[in-house]
Amino acid sequence: MSTESVESVQTINSSIQEHDNVLLVACFGTKTEDLLIDFETLAQPEVVTRILHNGLTLPDYKKLSEREIWAWSLAKRLKYLVDIVQESLCSSLQFTHHCCAEECAEQLEFDLPLNEFSHLVVKEIITLNIEGQELQLRLPTGQDQQLWLRCPKLPVTELIQSLVLSVDKKRPEQNWELPESWVTEISAALEITDPLMTLSLDLLCPICAFNNKVDLDLETQLVERLKLAQKTLLLDIHTIASAYHWSEEQIVTLSPQRRQFYMKQIRAELHEGAVI
Repeated sequence: MSTESVESVQTINSSIQEHDNVLLVACFGTKTEDLLIDFETLAQPEVVTRILHNGLTLPDYKKLSEREIWAWSLAKRLKYLVDIVQESLCSSLQFTHHCCAEECAEQLEFDLPLNEFSHLVVKEIITLNIEGQELQLRLPTGQDQQLWLRCPKLPVTELIQSLVLSVDKKRPEQNWELPESWVTEISAALEITDPLMTLSLDLLCPICAFNNKVDLDLETQLVERLKLAQKTLLLDIHTIASAYHWSEEQIVTLSPQRRQFYMKQIRAELHEGAVI
């Protein structure tokens, strides 16, 4: 990443830092823009950016630009994605996992409370001492994620080098190269600093007492929940529009409670001939 790109990321992040604790979170599915997100064909980073752009506003109800959101660290993007899912759908995610012990395969069910993650403070810059040198690194951003998806064959060393802000308090020279011996330690430090991106759970099987290690891609799980919510909303819009002849925009702006009332009414009249 060029010096100009690094400075751009730092400037954008600092410009929104003061708003971090006061961003307003909207319920997904209450605006027509949420229906325009193409979960099927867009890359996941693009989907996440559009969800955040639609769902977050400043206290004066002005929107953040997509450029600002792309410049957020992946940890910050995930934190606010958690907030949107909590506001829109549920306070915890339910999962099933089959025990990995031989001859067991018991189905394990577990809940993942989301409120444990929404209050995390994102540390944007980390400091490491490696081989007597002090390194400052930034967390990967949405922009980095875009680059990595476009160029999947980029060497890991080059990817990590783009995150280095300073070595012994000085910006690296243009021809400076990250020693390969540093990669493992830096990767481990990034995982510790950003635990949500590499969420690992221990599940004890109640039948055989085997300790199951489950790696969870939290971002993908959250996006899948919102994708299903969009599909459900589109089906509800079709049903309500067919019965009441309202426009898509009129139906989307209904509160979830009113929308569910109309859906129950339609089902009752169709299947039971009754009126609530």
